[in-house]
Amino acid sequence: MCDCINKTELAILDKMKLDNKYAVVGEGQFSHKGMSFSGNGGWRTYQEFEYEFTPIKKNGEPGRQIKKRVSMYHTYCPFCGEIISAE
Repeated sequence: MCDCINKTELAILDKMKLDNKYAVVGEGQFSHKGMSFSGNGGWRTYQEFEYEFTPIKKNGEPGRQIKKRVSMYHTYCPFCGEIISAE
């Protein structure tokens, strides 16, 4: 499994430090990443998909609209294209 997520986070922070010479740049990380406990483990990035739906009540009338969010892990590294195996 590649180390692109960590390398890219460090590269972004280095760039921010160069661009902001008169400010203190603290820590940073991608907000859409999660730990994978299957296969090789490690960090994986993901996308979130938001949708709305209206359930139908038992009497046939529409209920209130509900917003939901689902997360989908990337099966390939978004930076180098290496496949993320689930071995």
